[in-house]
Amino acid sequence: MQLFLLRHGLAEPGGKDAERPLAAPGLPGLHSVLELASFAGLEPDIIISSPLVRAQQTARLAATLLGYGGDIPQKEALLPGASTAELWSELQPLNKHRQVLCVGHEPLLSTFIAFLLRLRELPLHFQPASMACIELPLRSKEPDGFLRWLIGPDFAVGHLGSE
Repeated sequence: MQLFLLRHGLAEPGGKDAERPLAAPGLPGLHSVLELASFAGLEPDIIISSPLVRAQQTARLAATLLGYGGDIPQKEALLPGASTAELWSELQPLNKHRQVLCVGHEPLLSTFIAFLLRLRELPLHFQPASMACIELPLRSKEPDGFLRWLIGPDFAVGHLGSE
């Protein structure tokens, strides 16, 4: 299974954290990351998202740009304070899929990448709109992944230009 971990796009500052929407200045980077991911073969069988507004908006934009027409379930296991064990457990029923896209937050996503790679820690700046692709054995019960690629919005915009 290929697991794609996408941090939500840049959010508006201030206000209630759960309700912060995406900020317009971050959209070109998010678009470029999704375009590069599409070039790399991302065609998700399922997209799941944190219930926070900025993650839901990011997931819907990803669905549109990647041609995904299914539902986007909201999962509390993708909230910023969730544990790697919670997210791993949430993903187990989805391991029959070829490609799963998860949209969430820091610090969970970088911690989860380290967990999947069997590392104690991974010093990683997983900025908004960054995406990682982790390859996991199909129906894997234990984390035993390897990092296929990791892209951030600065790299993506630099290689594709902005929308």
